[in-house]
Amino acid sequence: MATSVLKDGFPKAHLTTRERVESSIDLRRLFAAIDADPAIAGAGVVYLDSNLWPLTLREFQPICRVLPKRVILREMPASMAQADFVRRLEHEPRESHLVFEALGMGLACGSAVLGWIVAVSGTAAIPFSAGASSVIAAVGYTSAAASFVQCVVGGYRVYNELTEPSNNESLDSEPWYQHTTAALDAVALVGAGTSFLTTLRMVKATKVSTGKNWQQVLRGLTRQERAKLTKELLSIQHPHLSSKMLKLRQLEGHLPKRLTPATLRHATVTQIKDVLSASMTVMGSAVSGNFHTIAVGLYEAFEE
Repeated sequence: MATSVLKDGFPKAHLTTRERVESSIDLRRLFAAIDADPAIAGAGVVYLDSNLWPLTLREFQPICRVLPKRVILREMPASMAQADFVRRLEHEPRESHLVFEALGMGLACGSAVLGWIVAVSGTAAIPFSAGASSVIAAVGYTSAAASFVQCVVGGYRVYNELTEPSNNESLDSEPWYQHTTAALDAVALVGAGTSFLTTLRMVKATKVSTGKNWQQVLRGLTRQERAKLTKELLSIQHPHLSSKMLKLRQLEGHLPKRLTPATLRHATVTQIKDVLSASMTVMGSAVSGNFHTIAVGLYEAFEE
């Protein structure tokens, strides 16, 4: 190991951890999700492996604030069960409990805000929902409502940590609270999965019909490309209609001949917001323990 340190400044084990993290986590997507939230935009990202070896994935960037703020990703040891891992976190100082509770509240609140925007704007994105528009819209509303409840619960738990920490311990021991929390996480995660599925279908349809990527779509499509994309999306939305029937419906005015640039851009931006909301939902559920393997923490500095 000494030779490795003298050679490049990093131990071999450290480089192995970096390679493993970069190959298993979409860092670009993670950073984009963090920077999309003004409350944590520019936050540094630090990964703690199972041996608590710190690995800085991104330095703090003073975008919205000068004092540093960091998102901590703590890996669960392979030899440890989830219950033991959670128990270890529970025995850390109260300040750590407060940070984790505040993190859960912040992510749930951010997810709720994004969730409401996407659900309310879902009508314009109907062509991208692959024939299940009403179902996906309903899941979107339900997921947003679940995240909002998580936000309220998180605020209550933070208040308890500041005033009477034992109230949270009593609350956690109640079976009804455990079942309710698991149900809320399940609803939020279902909404997250649906968001990714809808976005995946949109990307696939866009690439098949136009051969363009996200940035090119956001810059705009030609009339011919929009017509091809509209045809592709309509065939996905109405799989029971043949190409001739779709064309007939378009001639009759029942279906659009091509998406307008404004509608297409609105739908694309909506999908991007949905992806960010889904990412935050998954991260928020990770803190509550129903989506585990890595514990997520948020640490920030305050002025005295």
